[in-house]
Amino acid sequence: MDQQRGASKEPDWTKNINSKTVCDFFYIFFIVYAVIAAIALIGMLITAFTAKLPKGLMFASVFTNLVVMAISGTTALFHYLVCTRALGA
Repeated sequence: MDQQRGASKEPDWTKNINSKTVCDFFYIFFIVYAVIAAIALIGMLITAFTAKLPKGLMFASVFTNLVVMAISGTTALFHYLVCTRALGA
């Protein structure tokens, strides 16, 4: 079997795409998810300190914002690492 042919599963049409272009694409997603995490943090703080909600609803709101922050923060860091580590940008 030809191991060299099986080593790269990248399609031929993607080999001409510059690594900087791919890095910029993932960096845009990093910014988007970082903004979502910041909005969730601000929303959580505003809700926790200014809203007059029952305790159960307050905890549910804070928990939801924490989950959104964790998911968007992790995804933002993933997209940043794709650019800096995998592509060597």
